[in-house]
Amino acid sequence: MDAGNGSITELGFKLGRILSGNVISRPLTRRTACRLLASSTALFEMNTRANAAQRHMFLSLNSVLVSGRVPWPDFARLAAKVGFPGTDVMLKPAMQAGAAATNQLLSELKLRPAVLDFPVEFRKDDATFRESLSQLPAAAQFAAAIHCPRMITWIMSSSDTPKEELRRTYKQRY
Repeated sequence: MDAGNGSITELGFKLGRILSGNVISRPLTRRTACRLLASSTALFEMNTRANAAQRHMFLSLNSVLVSGRVPWPDFARLAAKVGFPGTDVMLKPAMQAGAAATNQLLSELKLRPAVLDFPVEFRKDDATFRESLSQLPAAAQFAAAIHCPRMITWIMSSSDTPKEELRRTYKQRY
């Protein structure tokens, strides 16, 4: 629909005037009423989708897909170029660049931060775990500064450690 010829935007304005009590200068025909009804549904759906995109799940480029071959910040640029609304944030290089630079990059690329790498190595021995645990507060502050609500990690699908022992270790560390 062309503007001035019953476009959704024009019909939305008409609907707004009708709902607010303002009188339309021309008579309201059945055809116009049907268009208004259809456009109000389309406007409602567009508004609902826009709001949902701000609050709910969204697609993001996951760094596993490129096997570490694309470094940060080129990884974020790749996510934007191929049309993802979000990107995984590579914690170490992003922290080295700083929160302000990371926020600026994400803003310029119109990307949302999806996840950060979890900096704690809980899969190894106790000394490694305790040492890496000290990195968590700085990573959490950085995540808050770039408005990233999640961190991600993984668990091996198999292990030489007996199941009960591994389960006990993970439960103690979490």
